[in-house]
Amino acid sequence: MQGNVNFLRSEVVLHLRGTLTGAVTPLTSNQVYVRNLVSGDVELISAKPDGGITEGTVSSGTISPSGRFVAFYSGTSDLTSDNPLGQTQLFLRDRITQTTRRLTFSSGGGEFTSPFILFGPLQFPDDNTLVFSSPSRELTSNGTSLPPTNVFELKLGTGLVTVASVGVGGLIPNGQSSNGQISADGRFVAFTSRATNLTAPPLPDGVYVRDRLADEIVNVSASLGPLEPNTIPNVALSADGSVVSFDWWHANSVPVVGGRILIYSVSVRGSVPFVAPVPVPTRSLTAMAALIALLVTVSLLRHVRTSERLAVGQRVD
Repeated sequence: MQGNVNFLRSEVVLHLRGTLTGAVTPLTSNQVYVRNLVSGDVELISAKPDGGITEGTVSSGTISPSGRFVAFYSGTSDLTSDNPLGQTQLFLRDRITQTTRRLTFSSGGGEFTSPFILFGPLQFPDDNTLVFSSPSRELTSNGTSLPPTNVFELKLGTGLVTVASVGVGGLIPNGQSSNGQISADGRFVAFTSRATNLTAPPLPDGVYVRDRLADEIVNVSASLGPLEPNTIPNVALSADGSVVSFDWWHANSVPVVGGRILIYSVSVRGSVPFVAPVPVPTRSLTAMAALIALLVTVSLLRHVRTSERLAVGQRVD
């Protein structure tokens, strides 16, 4: 089964119950690999500290923009030394140092009272940020005030986890949010939400995009009406945050498109308005050459006339 693709590096993340590295021992659980589509080289990502294949199941692998890191989801205890209970966690594989570390911890210290759960895909906006959705509210200190499911942003350098699916001024949604994406510069956040308090006046639940720099939020699916029950649109945000795409299921009662899943694309910042060209007077090279020739001619005529006057004066004397 295929994971995500890093097109700039021609690498793909693969999940499969089998081996791509030559091992002959039958595997009973899914593993994560990275395959180079040009060279055909394969690298085991779900490796134990000794380089062997983990005995647990691994899934949801995704690769960072530079290709250095691969994040994945697993409930095995032999990948690192800090998951002794074998609870499901997010892990990070550093392909340069060939090391793996656990990423998800309870904000209060110790283990989660309920196992960490990943909901939906992982996303690397950059090499220091991982975006994911989860119903695990122990990730942040304000977890008790959060809705059942949220979009979280984890900084790899510090391990800090914050809620990305919020409204203006950090307003906590009154409904669950998921399937988040963040632009490469961290400015724009797109996510689906069942919340009804993110805009004023309130709009139907749907797909939201928040500009964190301007502290503004917009419901980009408002014209489609509310979400149908038990549907969660998949969301994709362009690297510069200018375009968001999502799929949307239309109820059977909707004329023409009823019973269909359609994909929509929205320009978040709008199209650049057309400005009619305005002619600006300027001198062409030909005109400049003609002007210079004229000036030279006038200068020569003046010189000739001056010389003639001087000659006449000499004859008179």
